[in-house]
Amino acid sequence: MKTDLRLIYLILILTIAFSGCKKQNSEGDKSTSEIIKNDYAEGFSITKTKDGYLLRLFDVNNSNPLNEIFLTEKKSEENTNYQQLEIPLKKTIIGSSTFIGFLNTLNKIEVIQGFPGKQLVYNQKLLDRIENGKVTDLGNQISWNVEKVAEMNPDAMILNLFGAEDPSIENIRKLGIPVIFVQDYQETHPLGKAEWIKVFGLLTGKYDHSVAIFEDIKNNYLCLKEKIGNVENKPGVTSGMIYEDAWFAPGGDSYMATLISDAGGDYIWSDKEGTGGLPLAKEIVLTRANQADYWIGAAAFDNYAKLKEHDKLFESIKAVENKNVYTYIGKIRENGGNDYFETGPVNPDILLKDIVLILHPEMIQDHELTYYKALK
Repeated sequence: MKTDLRLIYLILILTIAFSGCKKQNSEGDKSTSEIIKNDYAEGFSITKTKDGYLLRLFDVNNSNPLNEIFLTEKKSEENTNYQQLEIPLKKTIIGSSTFIGFLNTLNKIEVIQGFPGKQLVYNQKLLDRIENGKVTDLGNQISWNVEKVAEMNPDAMILNLFGAEDPSIENIRKLGIPVIFVQDYQETHPLGKAEWIKVFGLLTGKYDHSVAIFEDIKNNYLCLKEKIGNVENKPGVTSGMIYEDAWFAPGGDSYMATLISDAGGDYIWSDKEGTGGLPLAKEIVLTRANQADYWIGAAAFDNYAKLKEHDKLFESIKAVENKNVYTYIGKIRENGGNDYFETGPVNPDILLKDIVLILHPEMIQDHELTYYKALK
């Protein structure tokens, strides 16, 4: 009887022990999967696992992901629930000037295999590579040349998605080429757009470096914003341009509205809800324009004569009368490439410095306008 009790006791101990081991393994599996929280960006999520990273990319207006891609250094038969892509990418076709800026900041310009439109490029290294035949200029096109893409056989294509998907995209997928939609342009906070450098860091094998870069950008931006937060005088600022019969101004919830506010400006369209360009009637612009001491982002005009020639309405605007109009052509090339659209999004701290220098020059030292330029 005594032996039987010992046997039962031993079985209980083993049961508890194995039970404990099983629970520990379960928790251990969970601990190998970690969602990396973003600071500002809303359009992507990264989950780190023991074998790689699960990258989810979103349209910010839809909770269903546009892409779910498992990024790994070596494909495996595990993780078959998701499309797999080996990283780092060695050759890719990109579809946006902004992506040049992200890759240049990571010193990975050489992974660009193709780009649609040499006339849009500012980066000299990329221009040289196009000139030397190392990068294919795919031309400014609405629909992709599937045969050309097949011939190039990139590791992946990285594109923006505007509205409905182009039919050529599905044909490219059938070739086995992953198409990655990067919706960085939908971010409404300047630091949210800059945070996309983490996605490019992940794709190019420089994730830790991209995190360090973003932290520097974020700290620079927030330090200057805090410093400017104490200014009492906040000059009125307008932005945008007239096209045909309407003035298109960034909405009150937009990227530009945030930059102006953080730089100590009073954006005169802040009460207009929206994140994109809002078409405003000319009459409204005339009524409210006198509240604006500055006009920042007056398209690509470089002098007042051309600006007034575009529309006589501008002659009566206070910022024009006082010659306080600035455009984003501080760094352009003869071919048309504009660095505002390449490295501007990944350098919101410098964009903020530019606007602070315009609105509150007494608050900033040792800085010259980089992306913006005063009209002559």
